[in-house]
Amino acid sequence: MDMRPARPTTRRMKAPQAGLFTPRRPMPPPDAPPGAATYASPVEGKAFEACRFAVIDLETTGVGAMDRVVEVGVVRFSGDGSQSDQWSTLINPGRDLGVARVHGVLSYQDVRHAPRFEDVAGDVVERLAGAVVVAHNLQFEERFLGYEFRHLGLRIPAHPGICTLRLGCELGATSRRLDHLCRQFGIPLQNTHSALADAWSTARLLSVYLLGLRAVGRGSLEAIGCTTPQPPVEAWPRIPRTGMVFDRYQVESLPEHERPVAHRPFLSRVVDELPAGLDVDAAEYLDLLDRVVADHQVTLVEAEALRSFAEESGFDPGRCDQLHRAYFDGLVRTAWADGVLTDEERAQIQAIGALLAIDPDGIAQALAGA
Repeated sequence: MDMRPARPTTRRMKAPQAGLFTPRRPMPPPDAPPGAATYASPVEGKAFEACRFAVIDLETTGVGAMDRVVEVGVVRFSGDGSQSDQWSTLINPGRDLGVARVHGVLSYQDVRHAPRFEDVAGDVVERLAGAVVVAHNLQFEERFLGYEFRHLGLRIPAHPGICTLRLGCELGATSRRLDHLCRQFGIPLQNTHSALADAWSTARLLSVYLLGLRAVGRGSLEAIGCTTPQPPVEAWPRIPRTGMVFDRYQVESLPEHERPVAHRPFLSRVVDELPAGLDVDAAEYLDLLDRVVADHQVTLVEAEALRSFAEESGFDPGRCDQLHRAYFDGLVRTAWADGVLTDEERAQIQAIGALLAIDPDGIAQALAGA
């Protein structure tokens, strides 16, 4: 399926016959040309069909406060399944792009002609204002959105939001990983870790969840714990739109077939297989921990990001220690699933144990397979 947005505005797609809430459908139906939404009423008791959702995904240079957004993707749709639109662009972060394997953009040269976030901030606001904002790890996405707006001396208002990561854990999901969940529900995947493709995957996953929730009588935002009032559209920063778009198909670098295929580190493969766990309140923190551990480049900046994220989540040191130990134990069980640990794998587990402040005896027992 071609996930590319049209240039410079939203690509229209042929509308399938079924509605949005039909499970396992490939894509929501099309929308009229994008414009600022005007919903301004509180969400209390508001049925899904009366809502407009804006699903956002950000690709970033890393997870710390000094990292920047390198791509934005937004998919909007109405809760009654009648309209949808999409928009995305690469962003020039004004710095190196971090780990290319994570977002698939090779170097700064790939985005040197892309707009900066300040150039498209008005386009982002137009798509989020008046909508229920949705993301797979909403806390992470909104955190980075907040960083970018603070660089402009602005803030985003409180608004209703749905985190498909938390919602999935509440509903008994078997994984935290977006791609795993999509496979579980028969949702097609393309271009994983590009912002627009991940936003579409999240939108489709949300449609499956909402269908199930409606079937058990939880058919309103309030019924799933989404109680933040929708602010008037005017409460969002007033920023002119530029309509600037620079998508992945404009990247001036090696053709895709000539790009090197990155080796997936051992820890990345192990993290992919970790179960979701039953701790809904910790889902977003554990997802961030997945991101930090998977790239096997744990830095002081990432450690500080974890500490700050835990603090924002209201976790005290004791709670963090508990989460870290449970996470480490799960990682070790998954690593030992094939019955073998190489010297390199042992060294990586030891390094992660030290990062998570696991006591030396606990690390030694893990390496011994106890």
